[in-house]
Amino acid sequence: MLSVKQKILKEIIHKKAGAIISIWSSFLNNTTSSKGRLFWGLQIFGWLVLSVLTYLTLTLWYTSSNFWPNNIHGLLQSILGIFFSLILRQIFLYLWDKTYIGRTIIGALSIIVIAFLWTVIRMQLFLSIVVTPPVNLETPGWGFDKASIFFNFGVDGASSGEKKYYWDDVSFGKSSSRFTVSGVNLPETNKLQQIDLPVNFDKVDVNYDLIDFGGASTTIEPDPSGKMGNVAVTTKLAYAETWAGTTMSTSNGFASDIPINTSNSTLSVWVYSPDAGIPVRLKLEDHTNSNHSTETETKTTKVNTWERLIFDFNIPATIHIDGNIHEIWEEFGGWYFTSLLIFLCWATSYHGIKYAMLFQLQRDEATGQAQKAKLLSLQALAATKEAELKMLRYQLNPHFMFNTLNAIYALIKFGDQNLAKNMVSKLAKFLRYSLNGDHEQLVTLSQELDALTLYLDIEKVRFDDRLIVKTDIEPMAGLCLVPSLILQPLVENAIKYAIAEQENGGTIVIAASVRKKQLILTVSDDGPGADLDNGKLPSPSGIGLSNTQQRLETLFDQQYTFSLENLVPHGLQIVMSLPYQKR
Repeated sequence: MLSVKQKILKEIIHKKAGAIISIWSSFLNNTTSSKGRLFWGLQIFGWLVLSVLTYLTLTLWYTSSNFWPNNIHGLLQSILGIFFSLILRQIFLYLWDKTYIGRTIIGALSIIVIAFLWTVIRMQLFLSIVVTPPVNLETPGWGFDKASIFFNFGVDGASSGEKKYYWDDVSFGKSSSRFTVSGVNLPETNKLQQIDLPVNFDKVDVNYDLIDFGGASTTIEPDPSGKMGNVAVTTKLAYAETWAGTTMSTSNGFASDIPINTSNSTLSVWVYSPDAGIPVRLKLEDHTNSNHSTETETKTTKVNTWERLIFDFNIPATIHIDGNIHEIWEEFGGWYFTSLLIFLCWATSYHGIKYAMLFQLQRDEATGQAQKAKLLSLQALAATKEAELKMLRYQLNPHFMFNTLNAIYALIKFGDQNLAKNMVSKLAKFLRYSLNGDHEQLVTLSQELDALTLYLDIEKVRFDDRLIVKTDIEPMAGLCLVPSLILQPLVENAIKYAIAEQENGGTIVIAASVRKKQLILTVSDDGPGADLDNGKLPSPSGIGLSNTQQRLETLFDQQYTFSLENLVPHGLQIVMSLPYQKR
């Protein structure tokens, strides 16, 4: 039997396991979706690029020989960056529904905080993986045959100003006095001997070539006090780096290893400094492996006076970039600033792309809605135009039917039933054409002329020989598209004012031609004409002419002309110009 505590523990384990499985399933679903693949693709690619950049700009800059630690550090910092990017992603998804100002402020603060955390942890990884901690003198197999000295270490040349530091008599152990040759001239050999401790710069057969770096400049000159022979003079130039110094051994090191160990751990250097309290650092290396090194530091206590500085390597100095958090923050302008800048650039670019994609999606949706609204508006406008055209067209039919029915009534009244029947039959055909063509606003001119013939046949019943109709239609014009029943009100107008009012009637001429991609239609009569004002009736009567112009305006906007002109010696001509269209 399980105890109560065991049951509770089992229940907790089951719940935790269920939560982990749920999170893992959600992770797999997000990874397999198209958006998940895009996210992870950007993450992996971006952080691999970041790893290479930080390796080249930071890690390689300081420790070029630590190949594997550098790469392991780069990989770990990229994995860490992916983790922090996931956190940023969740923050930005949470902020997406917030106000623009709110999500901008909180998003920017989130990026800065995450970048700060990534930088701190990344630096600590660097310190623990790449940077070799200060070693003691008990490391097996390590020997030292190369020495470098750094004056005013940690201060750049521009801060310290261009100053000279004199040094002499570098020796193993705690020498109590400076060496001197008292003016003795030693024999010069054909081949210079390899440098070795002690180093006093007075032996003429020793290779004292010094190697400067970082903006230091060293020469061998007489003792400034005029007492002790030659000394080394190091000038830290105004542009010198904080780590500017001088190597006092050749590229092959000293002639013999420095016999330094934990029991005998000191070297001494005599120094003549222009300032008291400046840090002087001494570094020992193996010329075959620069990673085998140790260094220590002390400070001057006198001004323009020779003093013996003791360097105890049992008390190693902190290196240029170490685990001391205070010293790391002093390097903010270099390491931290660059790391922070890289992360901010990456995070801003990545989330900027994500935001751009989301904004583009929203804009596309808004554009689609605007286009849909515009389409609905155009459809409504088209429906309005169609209704307007039908209204204008139906205004013609009652007007014509009124006259025709009166004529049929007159024929029946006077007993001409056969003619009345013929007139009713043609009226039915004309109305069928009119009604069947409602759905099609444009018809060929030939169809329009056929319908007009039905109308004229009806009118000839009324006017008999008083109405003469002539046509002049070019073959190409017959194929052109025109608004249905566009000629009927014009012919009806000519009949009303030119034929009906003259005792002998008159002639109506209908012509059509094609000129410069325009269909030219004319309806002319030999009636009395009209009083016109710039090709228009000053006060048009009836609805025929105005109705026709409104239909043309609705269908063709500004792509048509409509004018009236008097003929000589008498008569009226209506001219229409329409865009040339074929079915």
